[in-house]
Amino acid sequence: MSTLKPALPRGESELGRNREVKGTNSYYYAHNEGWEVPENAKVRAGPGLVTGGAPVKLGADGQPKEAGYPSSENDGEGASAEVVAELRRRVEELEGQLMQARPMAQPITQFSFSDEGVKCKVALLSGNQVHVQLEPSCTVEVLMEQSQQQFGAIVNRLIGEDGRALHRAATLAEAGLHDTETVYALLGQEAVAASGYAFVKIFASGSVVTWGSDAWGGDSGGVQPLMEVAHVQATERAFAAILRNGTVVTWGSRAFGGGCTVQAKLRDVQQLQASERAFAAILAGGSVLCWGSSQNGGDCTAVQDQLVDVSCIQASRGAFAAIHSTGSVTTWGHPDYGGDSAAVRQQLAQVRQIQASGRAFAAIRYDGSVVTWGCADHGGDSTSVQTLLKNVEHIQASETAFAAILVDGSVVTWGYHKISRDLVQEQFRAVQQQLLGVRQIQACQNSFAAIRHDGRVVGWGPVGVLSGDLQAQLRDVRHVQASSQAFAAICGDGSVVTWGSPGAGGDSSAVQHLLCDVQQIQASERAFAALLRDGRMVTWGDAGYGGDCSALKDRLLHVQQIQASKRAFAAILADGSVVTCGFPEEAGAESRPRKVYVDVEKDVLERQTSEEGVSTTHEAAVVVSFFERSCSIRVAVPGSDGLAVERRALTLVGESDLVVEKCTYKVDRAKGRITISFYKKDEKKRWQSVKPQKT
Repeated sequence: MSTLKPALPRGESELGRNREVKGTNSYYYAHNEGWEVPENAKVRAGPGLVTGGAPVKLGADGQPKEAGYPSSENDGEGASAEVVAELRRRVEELEGQLMQARPMAQPITQFSFSDEGVKCKVALLSGNQVHVQLEPSCTVEVLMEQSQQQFGAIVNRLIGEDGRALHRAATLAEAGLHDTETVYALLGQEAVAASGYAFVKIFASGSVVTWGSDAWGGDSGGVQPLMEVAHVQATERAFAAILRNGTVVTWGSRAFGGGCTVQAKLRDVQQLQASERAFAAILAGGSVLCWGSSQNGGDCTAVQDQLVDVSCIQASRGAFAAIHSTGSVTTWGHPDYGGDSAAVRQQLAQVRQIQASGRAFAAIRYDGSVVTWGCADHGGDSTSVQTLLKNVEHIQASETAFAAILVDGSVVTWGYHKISRDLVQEQFRAVQQQLLGVRQIQACQNSFAAIRHDGRVVGWGPVGVLSGDLQAQLRDVRHVQASSQAFAAICGDGSVVTWGSPGAGGDSSAVQHLLCDVQQIQASERAFAALLRDGRMVTWGDAGYGGDCSALKDRLLHVQQIQASKRAFAAILADGSVVTCGFPEEAGAESRPRKVYVDVEKDVLERQTSEEGVSTTHEAAVVVSFFERSCSIRVAVPGSDGLAVERRALTLVGESDLVVEKCTYKVDRAKGRITISFYKKDEKKRWQSVKPQKT
């Protein structure tokens, strides 16, 4: 006998009432009363499908016929009844076959609803996913741990379907998670962050290594070992790292935020933002804490009571602007850098996005209008174009100006220093008719380059204007990158076109024959670095800013990622090692490392455990720091309580000072070996190996 029954009106069914009460978060379990799940049963969870209502007629194209669609002469009043009858007959036939194939199966005739558990689907952006079932009273941290075991990788953070970060200490019920809901996991990934003269590499394990100028954050020895790092943000001369437990660690110049004055209050930190000399942290619940230079936004006490329910923060060079969940805005920092928005406070409502130039802000409201404040010479005054700023979709900022893309693809620009303002506006008017169908804008210090949907490029500003020859070359452009005074465009065939100041990378003729199959371009202040399809890296521009890596070409192979600082480039290789190109004092030097191998037991660097049939891999965190003549190595493994326990510590001392930014290391967990590559510079300014001694 068929279990297919006429659909109840939504308001009369249990599921319908459940949906009315819980909306999109409704869910239900269907099972026979007193029925227990067998031990060998496969439990599946996922989005359900609610069906019902009258059949919908389909046309010849397989699409539903809309009201008023002409019917054929064979379509009659009985057509729907015939379809229903055929469906019922087919369902009964299939159910009969199912009952024969599974004689122990029984139709479900009674239903009950339960809130006794939550089945979450944890997914990666790659599409991989796992299913985890927990009690609502369990914390998000437990969900993270369960997900880590199934993924076999460290989970930095969980993100809800609505884009909000889930607090580790909150229960699943407090986090608003319901049955069959999908949450997204951000796994630990290798990445590199940069200040002006220093780099930080974050390993998937959460450990880090720093190098570069000590005064710019290149030495993190005072806060080592740095482990369980989830994210790093940088000011001009300092770094701040969010750990996986939500706390923050800082190092570098104290005047630039390297010394945190609110350390004890930094708990459950969700986001970090940085101006040139200060940091701002958004905590769980939307409150904000700041530190660093008080004149550049490091002191928010004057607006502390207003900083609640903050969703995101934007920064100019010397001020911050926080958007609240209500769409209102609070600002603080140096008034000349946009820290004072009192003149436009009433207009700062329903704001959806904020962009910042060097000393001003521009806010896009939900109605497509724009509000600006800050230094007029940097775009803080848009009154001359205010009537044109309607239906704004996106804003791009240079150091001294803004350019807005409207919904129709046209462009409006304003700002610029008063010395060059008239010239730039004249250049803009000369190309304004070409600025149609614009999809993206890139900016250098005082010029812009707009990419149209047809792949053509339009430029204006002191170094942005394009000659006829350049316009002919700039076809099918996919991406444009900018240094301080030059542009580099990747075309559809993988070639590169450059223009602007030759000393800042605007002239690539010396390496043009190498720029084929280019996949990515990064820019320092006065140079460019291109990643080719075959894994090589090519640089051009000012050698003191990373523009000449010819001495390192034998090492710049199998490059996976490029990161730029103000003065250098860092290339992450396939084996996890990093090669640095740049820093003025090291430009053009020859290099050949002396390798030193440090052996560690295999079961220390990596060990396997099995509990209740679940195999887990435990990787030790390896931290290597280079300073003056010494190199320190620390290895820590997860203890039984989950905390890192140091198992190995070693210091190697060279015969002379090391060039920190050139030294690298690699961990081979399978062999139980750490490989250190040392560099020093002798009196003739040439690289030679260093013979380390164990202490």
